[in-house]
Amino acid sequence: MRAPRRVHAVRDTCVSRCAAPTKNGSTRDFFPMSEPVIRAQNLSKIVRSGDTPLTILDGVSFEVAGGATVAIVGASGSGKTTLLGLLAGLDRPTTGEVWLGDTALNGLSEDARAALRRRWLGFVFQSFQLLPALTALENVMLPGRKTPRRALANGLRASACRRG
Repeated sequence: MRAPRRVHAVRDTCVSRCAAPTKNGSTRDFFPMSEPVIRAQNLSKIVRSGDTPLTILDGVSFEVAGGATVAIVGASGSGKTTLLGLLAGLDRPTTGEVWLGDTALNGLSEDARAALRRRWLGFVFQSFQLLPALTALENVMLPGRKTPRRALANGLRASACRRG
């Protein structure tokens, strides 16, 4: 049974540029907005349910340009969370490839994918997964604990000011 999938990209009016990793681990601080920051090519994910293979994703391909706003929508069980996990390198596809900038995630070790996530990706969960003892700023800063606190806080404040 093939899971329904629908990926819809909505253009944003964002005029800033973003950073993205390169193949050699360095960064491009001004990644052109016309170039893809995320690229998925022919992604499939098949798991076993007992003796039966269950196809969660089948042949999903798309690109997301810098500055774009993207919504992944679909019915419950259609593979949205699985797709997000593949795009973030939390899981590996059965077939296909994911790139973040010009870095292919499939060729990276688990530690390298974790380092890439820590530096370049952010997640907003449906239930937010916030720690109630922390302020909103401290919750946002938590994943960047290896970055000096003052620099991270200043960067977050500047980013919030730019976004309004």
